[in-house]
Amino acid sequence: MEIDAVNAVRRKKFYILCFATLLMFFTSMNKVLVPGAVFSDMQSSLGVSGGELAAMGASFMYCYALSQLVLGLLCHKFGGVRILLIGGSLFTAGSILFPFFRDPVLLIAARGITGIGAGTVFIALAKLIADIFPKKFSTVLGITLFIGYLGPVAGGFPFVAFVKKVGWDKAFLSIGGLIVLAMLAIILLSPGTLKKIRGSESIFSPLFLILKNHPSNFLSVSSMIIFGAHYMILTTIGQKTLEDYALFSHYFASLWMSVLAGIVAACNLGAGSILALFGEKRRRILITASCLCLAGGIAGISVFGLHLPGVLVPGVFILLALPAGCFPLYGTHAKELNPPEHVGLSVAMLNFFAFVGIAIGGNAAGLVLSRYETGEFIRKVAGSAGGVIHYPAEAYRDIFIVITSFAVIGVICAFFVPETYKKEEK
Repeated sequence: MEIDAVNAVRRKKFYILCFATLLMFFTSMNKVLVPGAVFSDMQSSLGVSGGELAAMGASFMYCYALSQLVLGLLCHKFGGVRILLIGGSLFTAGSILFPFFRDPVLLIAARGITGIGAGTVFIALAKLIADIFPKKFSTVLGITLFIGYLGPVAGGFPFVAFVKKVGWDKAFLSIGGLIVLAMLAIILLSPGTLKKIRGSESIFSPLFLILKNHPSNFLSVSSMIIFGAHYMILTTIGQKTLEDYALFSHYFASLWMSVLAGIVAACNLGAGSILALFGEKRRRILITASCLCLAGGIAGISVFGLHLPGVLVPGVFILLALPAGCFPLYGTHAKELNPPEHVGLSVAMLNFFAFVGIAIGGNAAGLVLSRYETGEFIRKVAGSAGGVIHYPAEAYRDIFIVITSFAVIGVICAFFVPETYKKEEK
């Protein structure tokens, strides 16, 4: 009877895991929706500035990063299902509230709530997989991550086409309805699956241990700059850049955003092959990734600064997307640079720094664009609430100067990360 009860709980947790994976698809999709996919639509209908739109995206990313850190410390104590119930509810609430607001401050707050919940879903999912499939953790996590990475693909061209048909607010509300259904299923399955809360052991000691690990910190900074640069494109300025400078149609620009997300998903799926290709020289992967990011920054300055043909812009974006597909490899490095008992927290810390970089990148892009929204620079298309602002090449050149400056730091940090294969062989 006891074995039957254990199997019943395991079965319910598996179903919860399935719905949590669906939630992660929507959390990943949400990373690229605001302002990226709806930049022009929201600017036209609400009359908000590029800086305010970028702040909405940054709010999501900062809160996502914060929840990664906090929940990375607490998930062992409270268990995956309990964390999922809390975080999933916040994600659902933020997703439903956002399309009803019109004030920029309330929109930024709603995106923050959505971000807290989204980061929590990822941590809870990893904890659930560790509980249900301890011997197949990497394989199952890889499958769920691949499903999650399809979210940004759907958040590109398909979502933009949907927005054009029904409007940005109704599109968000429709996605919110699906999120509510997934969350209700998790709530209904949760009775009997909650673990007892563990004792009062310190949750901060492992954090301080990892923060004192200088090679791990260099790895985090290098990763933070790479992901900050790519997601600045994917979530904030990419589609807008293709429309303003390359003169792509709204649909064709959104299709390219889906292609970029697909490239990152494919790189993540092929991480094992990349690792095998480099063999014992894993450190070279990190250096190569950082150099690709730097090359993308320099290419961007050249294209926008020299007013080269707009058809070259997707190539610039691809240079930034390729290194962003290396997260599993960075995760492997983080795992090997820290004690085995702190694997979960070390990966959570890596993810935390990555999303801090993404948030800083979004803020930086917003500040640069705001400089070009007054005086001689401004050019609008007629429409309600002030129309859509078209930014000049100089605005995008300045953004890529920022990317390149940080990319130089990323390359330097990559050279300070030691090789780890010898540690693995021991």
